[in-house]
Order: sequence, then structure tokens, then C-alpha cells
Amino acid sequence: MRSQLLSISVSLLFAPAAYISNNNAAHTEKKSSITYSISNNAEALYNDLHLASIGLSQKAFEYAYKGYQYLMKKEKLNNNAILAICDFSQPSSNKRFYILDL
Repeated sequence: MRSQLLSISVSLLFAPAAYISNNNAAHTEKKSSITYSISNNAEALYNDLHLASIGLSQKAFEYAYKGYQYLMKKEKLNNNAILAICDFSQPSSNKRFYILDL
């Protein structure tokens, strides 16, 4: 599980430019619709779990959820019911590690 957490954080911090931009319009449109769908699912899940009330930022959750979805698609997760998030946007004096049982 430790390597899975590292994979999520590394993929979020160091996304190659090839993943960010693509000149193929059809691919870009498909990718944006998938991203939009994942963002909507992440927002709904964030609200349903009342994660704002425990201090987790929505942006950190959305990034983690996108990474989680990617790892699930690649079948890289041993336990797909657990999502662990370290919200580095929070100061170190605040709670910033969250383990969610999805």
C-alpha cells in the first residue's frame, strides 16, 4: 500500500507535458469528457462524505481521486476500498493525512 500512495503523489506532482497537452482534437475532447466525469464524481463523493467538515480540501481530494481512478483502471490496487490522502496544502501543524473507506 505504501508504494500505491507514493504512486499517487508522484503522478500528481510530476505529470509529463505529454499527459497535459495533446494536439489530437478527438483525443483531447474524449479526455476532457472523462476528466469532467471524474471531477463530477469526485465532487459528489466529496460532498456525500462531508470531507470539508473534517478539513480535507476539495482540490486535494479531486487530485487523489483522479490518481485512484487511474490506478484502479490499471489494476494496480490491492485494496480498492481504501483511499489515503496526504493534503500538503495544509500547514504541518494541522491534520493533513486522511484515510477514507470508500
